[in-house]
Amino acid sequence: MKTDMLRSLSYYAGRIIGAASGVAACGLWLWALGTPQGTFSLSAVHIAIGVLMMLFAIFAVIASVRGHGLALLIMFIMSFFPVGAYLYGTPLWLRWIGVSNIGFLLAGLLIMYSTRKATHQASVTDSKSSGSTSG
Repeated sequence: MKTDMLRSLSYYAGRIIGAASGVAACGLWLWALGTPQGTFSLSAVHIAIGVLMMLFAIFAVIASVRGHGLALLIMFIMSFFPVGAYLYGTPLWLRWIGVSNIGFLLAGLLIMYSTRKATHQASVTDSKSSGSTSG
């Protein structure tokens, strides 16, 4: 009973963390594009990267609402390693974009942990019940 509660808690926590991180990342990118300052100047390359990262953040929100942990991990890899890791090391407020990308990783791992255990338990239960009814 405790494992079921922990599994459902981690599933819903992953969904909430993923959605909140995606909304925060999208909002921060929108703010970064609207008020360029410091190391982030307003050029065509920065605008293209910012819009692409905003799309990744929106996809992360959709994936977290639907409970797709693997999609969140893919969004983390696509958004953190090119840009988020660099911004995580900056001393400005842009660092919070990298922090919100780490939220994708945490949410994806929580969702994958909770769904993997539930799927594994269901398949074991199904095989036991099908074996006892056929004999």
